[in-house]
Amino acid sequence: MLRIMDNGGDPHADKEYPVRINLRRKRKMEKKKWYHSKTLWANTIALGGTVLNQMYGIELTPEEVAGVFAVLNFVLRIVTKQPIG
Repeated sequence: MLRIMDNGGDPHADKEYPVRINLRRKRKMEKKKWYHSKTLWANTIALGGTVLNQMYGIELTPEEVAGVFAVLNFVLRIVTKQPIG
């Protein structure tokens, strides 16, 4: 860790500021097109299902719909490896 000293012009008032230097280079992640996103497609299908639910009167409580969305997004978050670019 590198320490930078700053006394603000006063030789009796030194302040230390720890600075972390990251020597590792970050690899650039290859980004994918938005239409390759499983998460976006799953949410689009789920939204379509919600619309069809309202049109045809299938009874699902908001808690059931939210639970399905939560599980679906959780699984897709684990599977997802690339950001959208």
